[in-house]
Amino acid sequence: MKGKRSTESFSEQLKECIILDDDEIFLQTVALYVEKLGFQKPATFTRCDEAWTTLKNSSFDFMFMDWKVPGQVSGLALFNRIRRRTNHSIAPILVISGFVDSTDFKLLQEFPCTQVLEKPFTFKIFETKTKELWDEYQWYLENIVDVTRILREFEGQPEKLMEKFKKLLLNSPRPTPLQVLIGQYLMDTGELSLATEIFEQVLNQDPNHLVALTESAKILLREFKNDAALRRLYRANQISPQNIERLCLTGRIELSSDPKLAEETFKKALEIDQKDTTARSGLILARNTQEFFQMAHSGTSLTRNFASLMNAVGVAKARHGEETDAIRQYHSALPFIENDVDRARVMFNIGLAYLKARDLDRAVTWFKRSVKFGGAGFSKAGEYIDRIKMIKLKLRDPTPPPLASGLVAGAVQTGYAIGAEEAQTKEDAGWREQGKPLEKESAEGEAVASEADLDAEAQQAELDSLLEEISEENFFEPKEAG
Repeated sequence: MKGKRSTESFSEQLKECIILDDDEIFLQTVALYVEKLGFQKPATFTRCDEAWTTLKNSSFDFMFMDWKVPGQVSGLALFNRIRRRTNHSIAPILVISGFVDSTDFKLLQEFPCTQVLEKPFTFKIFETKTKELWDEYQWYLENIVDVTRILREFEGQPEKLMEKFKKLLLNSPRPTPLQVLIGQYLMDTGELSLATEIFEQVLNQDPNHLVALTESAKILLREFKNDAALRRLYRANQISPQNIERLCLTGRIELSSDPKLAEETFKKALEIDQKDTTARSGLILARNTQEFFQMAHSGTSLTRNFASLMNAVGVAKARHGEETDAIRQYHSALPFIENDVDRARVMFNIGLAYLKARDLDRAVTWFKRSVKFGGAGFSKAGEYIDRIKMIKLKLRDPTPPPLASGLVAGAVQTGYAIGAEEAQTKEDAGWREQGKPLEKESAEGEAVASEADLDAEAQQAELDSLLEEISEENFFEPKEAG
């Protein structure tokens, strides 16, 4: 959400827009309409995946999209992706379609600056809808400026804040959308009790208000009231079941109470968008958690907090020698953990997993991240960074033995791999395959190879010894991770 309402005329404000429709003739018709309204030459697409390639790296002033576009990425999946991007959260989107079913329509109603225009239509109808949507967008920009100004001027004065917001609401022709906007900004600034008050007011007027249900559930989750949060999310999902962000939030809470149910929830999200990284990570966590409790003794309980549970699952896999799955578990958990200290603990354990896999560079990278998120009191990761530096100096060779390809693949799946996509040189590939530098071809042949083998074996023995010493010291212990 950004910007301020412009004083320019409608046609003067229109700049960049995107049109998505698989019907080439209809696409060109809409392109002529938008140029007639004053837009610059629009970017046109016939496939959702092509449009997303552009959208994820850029902004737009307006989007016109067909809902029923064939292809691997559906209109439903694309809309979910767009609205989860901060810079696209209130960008005007006019959904153009011959048919939008009731569940799709409920999803579209959840988001501001979103309207539906059924085919066929005349230019006059198109113009009216576009202007209505643009006016709504300008209204949001104007009120965002007012809300952020009040929050800035009366920071730390809750009574004054509410007084000013009540006056703003009294003068608003659209009080409910403004209430929701105020509640969201109060949440962002940490004023949870005030945000709760605002959302409860909305729910008193409309018990099924989807945004108020979802946002208030997020507050309940922060207050560790998981059951109450789930009740609100279930109600919202029953009304509008195709909101991927809410499904993933639901699954994240279910992971701590019913991982089997969480698995089903993440599957529902993936039915909408099979490439959604949060849902894919959640599915991994759900299956790993179920396996963890099947293997654990009967006294193991689900009553621990989320970060502790996800960490324990990774620990169990590491202790069973399943480093690939342990790293994948930790990478998958990160998107669901908001607390910086808990994130630092998980990052620390990722570093330990890479250390055990003898990938010193990645281990250092994650230990550094752990220090960054953990703050001054998180010294253990710093100690490991220093010890790894000593190992490298002692061996006089900064190149670490390789990480197994499975570990890289597991990390890449969840989007947290560091440099896994970089191509390797022939020499590096040889090191990765054999665990030592490639043998040189020379006249001496076997003598040179034999000497290289001895040096490599000696260095490997020393490295094994040092890593054994580090790895045995509280390796993967959650309580020692920070």
